[in-house]
Amino acid sequence: KDASMFRFIEREVDAVNYTPLFSEVKENMSMALDMSTTYKKGEPLITDASQLSSNAPDHQEGLHIEYACDGNPNTFWHSDYHKQYLEPAYLQVALNQPVSGLIQVDVTRRQNSGYGHIVRMYIQGSTDAENWTNVGYLEVPYTNMNETVTTMPVDLDGTYSNLRFILTQRAISGGVSPEFDPFAVITSADQYDKEGGWTYFHVAEFQIYPVTPNSDLSANGK
Repeated sequence: KDASMFRFIEREVDAVNYTPLFSEVKENMSMALDMSTTYKKGEPLITDASQLSSNAPDHQEGLHIEYACDGNPNTFWHSDYHKQYLEPAYLQVALNQPVSGLIQVDVTRRQNSGYGHIVRMYIQGSTDAENWTNVGYLEVPYTNMNETVTTMPVDLDGTYSNLRFILTQRAISGGVSPEFDPFAVITSADQYDKEGGWTYFHVAEFQIYPVTPNSDLSANGK
């Protein structure tokens, strides 16, 4: 189930004009959101480091998960990159109140590394932190080191008190890593490498916001 809002393909209408068509629309959405729409952020959903956890913290640079939400872009949290965990790394958030509808994520990239910046994550939601529902993909636009980028909105298509963000693709030198299957069952480090590469990541800041479309912003009168 892909929660990236939509992708475009083009169909030739005549020798000059092309008409965009929706080739993928998030499952169960009644309509795709207009790319011209802007969004109003609500209050941040991460207010304390105690809300954060991970299945694969690095034993050196992942000891302080509070660095992912301390408001300091010069600190960072890192998932395991020493191959101590044979599963895709994730960041899990226990929400203070259940959330539904649209969310956006602000990601601040760490200041001194070109490797490991988040490119794509898979989102799951839960009401009990034990049983998880697949939501879909979160696309993180490129940004420079120590800068913050805001993702496109994702429709949770449900109400959840816990969100899990599984790393599936990261920045590498000169591009991005192969994409990793967030549901792959891995039994060895060699298999992990063959399945798409080690899925470590790091963040200087990670914040989630509920968002609503602005009602009076579109040039076409929406």
